[in-house]
Amino acid sequence: MNRNLKWRIALIFAVLLGCFYYIYPTARWAGLSLERRKALEGEWARRDAETSGEGLATRVFYSLEKWLRGDPRRILNLGLDLRGGMHLVLQVETAELTDDAKRDAVPRALEIIRNRVDEFGVAEPSIYPEGRDRIVVQLPGIDDPRRAIDLIGKTALLEFKLVAEDALTERTLDAIDAKRPLLSHLEDDRGRTSEGVGYTSWHVLEAKAGLVEEILASPEARELVPDGYEFLLGRALPSPRTKDRMRGVHLVREEPIIRGLSLKNAQLSRAGAFNQPVVTMDFDREGMRKLRIVSGEAEKRYKDPKNPVVTRLGIVLDDVVYSAPLMMVKLDSSPFIEGRFSVEEANDLAIVLRAGSLPAPVKIAENRMVGPSLGRDSIAAGVKASIFGLALVVLFMMAYYLRAGVVADFALLFNGLLMIAALSMFRATLTLPGIAGIILSLGMAVDANVLIFERIREEMAIGRKIRAAIENGYARAFVTIVDSNLTTLAVALILYWIGTGPVRGFAVTLSIGILTGMWTSLFVTRAVFDSMCLRPSFTRLRMLQAIKLTKIDFIGKLPYALALSVLLIALGCWSFFGRGWKNNFGVDFSGGALQQYRFERPVRMEEVRKGVRELGLQDSMIQNVEEGRELIIKTASDRGAEMLALFTAIFPDNPATLLRSEVVGPVAGRALRQQAVLGLLVSFVAIVIYVGVRFRNVQYGLAGVIALVHDVLVTVAACALTGRPFDLGIVAALLTIVGYSINDTIVIFDRIREDLRLMKKTSFREIVNLSINQTLSRTMITSFTSLLMVTCVFIWGGPVIHDFAFALIVGMVAGIYSTVYIAAPILILWPGARRSGA
Repeated sequence: MNRNLKWRIALIFAVLLGCFYYIYPTARWAGLSLERRKALEGEWARRDAETSGEGLATRVFYSLEKWLRGDPRRILNLGLDLRGGMHLVLQVETAELTDDAKRDAVPRALEIIRNRVDEFGVAEPSIYPEGRDRIVVQLPGIDDPRRAIDLIGKTALLEFKLVAEDALTERTLDAIDAKRPLLSHLEDDRGRTSEGVGYTSWHVLEAKAGLVEEILASPEARELVPDGYEFLLGRALPSPRTKDRMRGVHLVREEPIIRGLSLKNAQLSRAGAFNQPVVTMDFDREGMRKLRIVSGEAEKRYKDPKNPVVTRLGIVLDDVVYSAPLMMVKLDSSPFIEGRFSVEEANDLAIVLRAGSLPAPVKIAENRMVGPSLGRDSIAAGVKASIFGLALVVLFMMAYYLRAGVVADFALLFNGLLMIAALSMFRATLTLPGIAGIILSLGMAVDANVLIFERIREEMAIGRKIRAAIENGYARAFVTIVDSNLTTLAVALILYWIGTGPVRGFAVTLSIGILTGMWTSLFVTRAVFDSMCLRPSFTRLRMLQAIKLTKIDFIGKLPYALALSVLLIALGCWSFFGRGWKNNFGVDFSGGALQQYRFERPVRMEEVRKGVRELGLQDSMIQNVEEGRELIIKTASDRGAEMLALFTAIFPDNPATLLRSEVVGPVAGRALRQQAVLGLLVSFVAIVIYVGVRFRNVQYGLAGVIALVHDVLVTVAACALTGRPFDLGIVAALLTIVGYSINDTIVIFDRIREDLRLMKKTSFREIVNLSINQTLSRTMITSFTSLLMVTCVFIWGGPVIHDFAFALIVGMVAGIYSTVYIAAPILILWPGARRSGA
């Protein structure tokens, strides 16, 4: 064994160990009971605090113990559709707003909350309006619910207010104390600046803060507060002398000198002698101008030779003074907020400041945990169907390619492990669109192996020995595999750049899958074959060949193919627009009604779904709450009375009560629809450019995009004709189809380019026709394996993902058809298409 091969095998085993390291926590956690999980979470929360200040060796051993016993922070994140999560209902307090502000309050609050959640790092949240003044926020996989609630519910009204001079504050406190005992609850801290100018701060124990606030808000106290001033308390912080938490007491001007609207940006940073976390702020030109004026005046008062006075600037967020720094010099740069923050606290504060203040206060009207929106029953059925489909693909590859098929199956399973490990390592969130990306990635990985094997077959057919056949087969397939995968990767990166939520989730898993698939197909399988070549007995690689070189005139069928496509798309458009285009969208995009029901005992989700389907509500979303004792059901229209009658019939001994019924907005609004469409359009442009550059002719890129548009339209037409509502599952399927179809098309284009070099005197029509026939065996085999897996999901995956699987099947069939009958033949219609990379 040569040194190069040894290093390759060593690297493969090292990567396998890495996969085990990242996958084990998820597998371990999945095997634990619910009681054991809760016990471990409590134990880790306690011991995390205990070991935070320990030495490196102690922390390493503690981390290893958590990894072995079960660490919830290392498991693969699942989205709301697969796992469920935190369910918050926020009440927007609009009573004190003007009529114009009320109309705009909920949409603005919705957008600001969405921005905060996105920056908080929660992937795939579900945020939508409910009723007139409520917002529903569902967050998957939250480790710190209290922190999430604090971040979402903060109004974040940022103001900069001048703090009263110490003498005025002291006189006011003395006057109030004469009316009601106050000073006995306060502590005063006196200090001096480096120039010897004195200043005083007042504080109250957090436990007594409520009492002090009550005294300061009393009518007799408010009469004694100077006009234009108000008392505000500071953020609770540990006392530097004791462990008690204290809150500052500040007399500040009511009118702020700068409001949060002047804030352009806020970032977590570090400053001070101890490099503590702070929040740096950047203001617009007007905000900085005001800050310079105020700080310049403060500098003059501080440097007054007769009566030097220290001025403080209160940085106020939601009527809480976060910091009140001394102003002794004129500020020429942006200020920062310091307050003995932890890194998480400073980062959260920066997030809410960047996202902006809410137009009105919000309160938490409901806080609970909900089950997965797809339902555990549907997820279990989908997983079983996917495993069964994957097993059939593995068996087919072994039966058709024999020993080479075993190598391909090893690479396929290795690729699956790599994808799961990478998702865990990058803390990505897996959702239904993400699973679509995995299916596409596995299909492309099988395709790459089939390309290599068919090339090896061709090399053996012309008499090359096994080692040379393998080497040439990989060399000839390399360019095709790289071109097809990089084209799809470009699409994935564009979707990630433009999209959010489910579109971005699809892009992440697809990008990871493409890279891992290329590595396993080109590197891992080659190392295995090179190892096999070391054995003298390995002289031949036998394979079956169901489809030999055909001589079908695909070009001659182009007029009929175009006519069939136009007819199908026209029928789809007629169906889509005939019933009103808005009526084609499911509750994900159109909104509808939300009902919440309570049962005396837990109910079986399979029976609920079956009954809901019988009412004709296939596109409804059902989530269980409190282990199935409550259900949240979203439908396109209010069907509460029918639902209650249905539940009475299904569960006669388990009565249901309707807790609430509300009108709700779409989970995926107009912005997401626009992002998905924009992502597809930009992807099409990128494909035209990339394919045009690689083949030195833009017409190849245009032909590929025409085929893609055809596939998307045919899929949309099929869904419209069969009455399937357009939801996030259909969006995921359409994105998958784009990646799948362009992969097929690139393979044929690459063979056309190769044949153009070899057959310079043959007509372009004959070359295109020959190239399609040469790659037909590969096209049919890869299409068969992909359809095999998706068909299993369609048949046995359960009704919830039925439409998703249907759209995938239609799109894949359309992709095969358009690759053979449209993309390649259409090149002949353009003059100059022969001038490619030949």
